[in-house]
Amino acid sequence: MKKGTIASIYRDDYSCILNKFNDMKRVLVYVEGGVFEPSPDIPAVTILKKVTQGGEYIYAVPEIQEAGEYFAFGGSFIYDSDSRFGQHSKYPIPLHDRRMNLEH
Repeated sequence: MKKGTIASIYRDDYSCILNKFNDMKRVLVYVEGGVFEPSPDIPAVTILKKVTQGGEYIYAVPEIQEAGEYFAFGGSFIYDSDSRFGQHSKYPIPLHDRRMNLEH
């Protein structure tokens, strides 16, 4: 099983049930040399990268997704001071966990 490091979720006091990780404080980020596995309290995210006109955009999405779920940036970021987190980014990473399929 893949292993990772535990990153904190940073958000304002804003709370929204549309955010999949609304009640979570931490997520697991897979890294080389990681030691932790995902759990119900610390779900894993997948780090994605895409090239835009402004350069490379790095973001995280929930690893486990239910059928029909699709996500957008919900106002939260993830970061870990563990140097292995730097394999993905040296800056906080936007967390795309807002379930757009639930918006009406």
